[in-house]
Amino acid sequence: MFKKTLISLAVASSLGLTGCFDSADSGGNANPDYLITDTTIDNTLVRPIFDPVLTSPTFSVPANFDLVLLLGAGQSTNYDFTGFSNGTDPGSVAVSDLEGYSTSGQIDIRFNGSVDPATVIANQTVHLVPINMKPVSASTPDIELTANPAYIDAANPFNIEKYATQNFRTEVVSLDGGSDNVIRITPLEPLADQTKYLVLVTDGVKGADGRPTAQSVPYSQISGDDPLGNAGFQSIRDVLNAAVNLSNGWLAANGIDAGVTLAYTMTTSNTKTVFNAVTAPGTYLGTLGQQVVLYSALQVVRDNLPATATASTVFAALADALSASPTNVELAQKVGAAVAPYIQDATLGQQVVGSIVPNLPFPKPRTTAVYDSTIKSAATLPAIAASGNAALIGAAQLVNVSEGAIELPYYQELPGTDGTPLVSGMWRGDTQLEAGLNATIDAFKATYPTLSNFSFPRDNDGTFNLTQYMPFPEENAKVAVPVTIYYPNVAAVSAATGGTLNCSSTAGTGITDVVIFQHGITVDRSVATIPAINLTAQSIAQGKCIATIAIDQPLHGLGGATVGTIPGLTPADMYIDPADFPNADYVGERHFYYSTPAGAFSPQEEAAITDVRSGSLFINLGSMQTTRDNLRQGVMDLLNLSATIANGALDIDGTLGDFGQAQLQNKNIHFVGHSLGGITGAAFASLLENPVLRGTNTATSTLFYPELTSISLMNTGSQLTKLVENSPSLAPQVLGGLAAAGVDQGTSTLEAYLYVLQSTIDNVDPVNYGKNLGAFATANGTGLLMSEVLGDLTVPNEANVAPLGAALSAPLAGTEPLMALIDLGAGGGLLADGNGTSIISASSPLPVGAPANAASLFFGDNPCINANHGTFVAPATPATEQCSEGSNTSAAFAEMMGEVIGNVTQQAIPVTNSAVLGDSLTIDFALDQN
Repeated sequence: MFKKTLISLAVASSLGLTGCFDSADSGGNANPDYLITDTTIDNTLVRPIFDPVLTSPTFSVPANFDLVLLLGAGQSTNYDFTGFSNGTDPGSVAVSDLEGYSTSGQIDIRFNGSVDPATVIANQTVHLVPINMKPVSASTPDIELTANPAYIDAANPFNIEKYATQNFRTEVVSLDGGSDNVIRITPLEPLADQTKYLVLVTDGVKGADGRPTAQSVPYSQISGDDPLGNAGFQSIRDVLNAAVNLSNGWLAANGIDAGVTLAYTMTTSNTKTVFNAVTAPGTYLGTLGQQVVLYSALQVVRDNLPATATASTVFAALADALSASPTNVELAQKVGAAVAPYIQDATLGQQVVGSIVPNLPFPKPRTTAVYDSTIKSAATLPAIAASGNAALIGAAQLVNVSEGAIELPYYQELPGTDGTPLVSGMWRGDTQLEAGLNATIDAFKATYPTLSNFSFPRDNDGTFNLTQYMPFPEENAKVAVPVTIYYPNVAAVSAATGGTLNCSSTAGTGITDVVIFQHGITVDRSVATIPAINLTAQSIAQGKCIATIAIDQPLHGLGGATVGTIPGLTPADMYIDPADFPNADYVGERHFYYSTPAGAFSPQEEAAITDVRSGSLFINLGSMQTTRDNLRQGVMDLLNLSATIANGALDIDGTLGDFGQAQLQNKNIHFVGHSLGGITGAAFASLLENPVLRGTNTATSTLFYPELTSISLMNTGSQLTKLVENSPSLAPQVLGGLAAAGVDQGTSTLEAYLYVLQSTIDNVDPVNYGKNLGAFATANGTGLLMSEVLGDLTVPNEANVAPLGAALSAPLAGTEPLMALIDLGAGGGLLADGNGTSIISASSPLPVGAPANAASLFFGDNPCINANHGTFVAPATPATEQCSEGSNTSAAFAEMMGEVIGNVTQQAIPVTNSAVLGDSLTIDFALDQN
């Protein structure tokens, strides 16, 4: 255990932590000056476990206390509004990069004894109240330092609009061997982005003995009026008293006669800013211009204070300099001179910002190459030819496969000499953007000599974090990675249709539709093969010529004994010509030939592709930010691929013959994502469908941002931390690694770890995109299909009423919660009633007309013969431990495929085989809608 770290999360392994926001060391260098011996304290009362004094041997606060986000201001001159910790374990390092907390994570308030669950009542004894904040200044209305209580709108503190629409429940759970000793606030829909919340528990909550709960002793002493004994604790008192004052005001306004047992504030992060900014820079340019002005003034202050000044001192000096009656007149004059040009010329800030727009990291058409030497009939792929499935082989004869590459910007890090950056690298702020802005400022100094250069705020250690205050990532490399394309065999299709359908772009209809396919975790692009064959072959009867394009997820690629999950594709280094990508820093498979050795989590360079385990490095609990940014990279890859396709920058057969390079331009574009592909795909689809992003983007052509015609999300889900905890196939490995580090289910340590992890990955988690996706797809008339297999052993259907094993209820985790969020966005109310999202099930096997918004439920009692998580990509598999004679779920696959094809070709969902459908016993309980 680390002594007196802000978050005592000691590293016991690369996968786990041994404590969270709780120091077990009672013998360290604590400063007990704040403690006042009070013999009148009733130690038999039940009290929250809350000691906010960092130097205390009993330091312990909730995992989302705003104080953690503020402490960095007092550590050095650097402060970027993120949390502070001097620990080196995964949780501490992650907190140091957080600018806010999870919108979906469960808020736990621990007590030193049992409480009476009947007295824990939302909006009566337990309150979660959104707080109104003011911007930093009237001249920078878009810059809000939400965590800082100094900017609370004292005249109108409570955001009643957000309060009226929030949806959460309160409950009592048992952790750490206790009984009913934790009050849990559980969001049933994500909380609002970038919002300060008052967390309030009143003494209306009673202990199990029937007596009112009381404040913890350290809390009452710090927040009271007695002398502190240590002036350094005043900032903690200020933060707590801000919450207490808010609580008293809230209780009085609502006519609640109760005392405060615990009150503190927490601030959520803005889960959309980064992706909104990189998808459509126009949404952030106004804020960026204001930042240039504010940070220029901040730089003047910093330059005129001692190098040892802390950020809090710098900000205080800036506030004084900008006030009507500054105490430091000389500094105020210097600051005024630096910002005066922006006031004199209202366009100056935007001129500075406009100069760097072309270099911003937004998706755009990328360099591609497709090699005609790779063209083959899909029927010749070994997995197809040896399948013994005459129908599949016949369909494959109508489909060709070509292989190529696309050069993508890589915001993660290349493996270096030993692969370590693959498990430690993360997205950082764009220093080139910063340099470009300063170069423009230098050029303007000829006209405005008092202009000041600036720098974006850095973390205490100098790190340039990527946050809602700096959403543009730095490109670390360009990587040329494989692309696989499945498209109609012109001659075969013509023969099969008696010459009525010619898919050639020179003599016929050409490609009518393009499907972007994204695979799940630990497989690779080859699993697109069977769905792609069926998409093309089964659509020709409707006059459609469909091409399917697949790329690998980050850190995935062909590997293993069969060199691909579905053997037959060509490894990248056997066909990609590096000369076609002269600007690429890497050409090859996305896994870089690295994977993890058995029983360990560390990068190991493999000598042969057959030794590589695709995706084994993707989920990385030893670096929460790396996991987040692997997911982010996957979304950015899809955005760049879609921009490339829409711009016609891809010749699908590499011959400029039947299909010219511009063949795909202005075609209908669809998305199909399976498992992890649906997770990254949900964010991707929501961004493309967002009318604000499309309309605001003045920096690039709208051609780069195709509006999707249909979206199919197969066997995917939301709230990834709790999804994994409730996954029968994933949980044993993850929880086993954590348990080996002393972090067990049933402990506050594990819950805090998962909360910090969820806070880290929230900005790419489908839980924060579901409602928008439902709303945008409905408004745009986009076909939307979700599919689940009942009893899915990888992505749980839900974890609300039937959590796995010792896991606690998690209503936002799994497939059905994501369905319910999409349904709410589409205007539905109850998922089960089918009014927003139509439910296709055994009891309601009805087709859905265009434009569809549907959720299809497949019977999965026996994963070997009914349906399973992998049915959509591999309907028949060899013998496994689970299915000793192999699996054959082809009947369910046929129905899944038919529904996806209907969505692609008509944006309607047909039902042809109701026998493979099932009824969910839990769908009524989605988001507690029962």
